[in-house]
Amino acid sequence: MSAFICAGIIPFINSSPSISTTFYMGTNNYSLLYKLLRRLLGLKLEDARLILAIKLTKLLGGIVFVMLGIMLFLCMLGFISLAIGHLLSTVMHPVWAYLIIALFYFALFVIIAAFRKTLIMDPIARFISKLIIESPVSPKQIAEDHE
Repeated sequence: MSAFICAGIIPFINSSPSISTTFYMGTNNYSLLYKLLRRLLGLKLEDARLILAIKLTKLLGGIVFVMLGIMLFLCMLGFISLAIGHLLSTVMHPVWAYLIIALFYFALFVIIAAFRKTLIMDPIARFISKLIIESPVSPKQIAEDHE
């Protein structure tokens, strides 16, 4: 019976030289299991660190891109507002021209405040959830991977 068991185990042992030498040398199998589990956990931890680094890079890149876009947009908006105010001052008193522009921006602020969930919160939540939660793999992608 032991010959039958050894004959069944030997093909598996010979497939991995490090495991086969451990079995033949008679060392403790629990120490090998401990070393393998420790190596596995180390690799999982390293993988988690790399994934975290990638996701933080994407997040910080997105934040920097949005901040630069906002700064450039505000500069552009300031110059356009001055140009429109100057153009309206040819038709009416300059104080009223700039007051009309200020009222336009106030109305725009009220609209953005009323729809802040749809315009601001939902896109941010969608971006962060795409970044943190991985999308499920479709059956088509699985089939392409196995080809």
